[in-house]
Amino acid sequence: MIRACIVGSLPKPSWLAGRNLYAPWRIEGEQLAEAQDDAVRSWLHEQERAGFQIVTDGEQRRRHQASAAPVDGRQCGRCGGRRGVGPCWGPGG
Repeated sequence: MIRACIVGSLPKPSWLAGRNLYAPWRIEGEQLAEAQDDAVRSWLHEQERAGFQIVTDGEQRRRHQASAAPVDGRQCGRCGGRRGVGPCWGPGG
């Protein structure tokens, strides 16, 4: 038997965030944590329903889907990697 699992991000529900990679959260404050928990539960259920034996939270609490540096180590041309901690890979840092 080959075990399969999802690695990485799953789409966030539209009620949590937009479909754009850098879309803002649609909910704030304490309700945001509750909404993220709901999104995680939903994806856990879908993965179990699909028969996955290893499930993931789908990175539903992660702000952006694309935040890692490219493999070749290039830095962002916008800020030269000076903003925040490490390179900036999104609009506005």
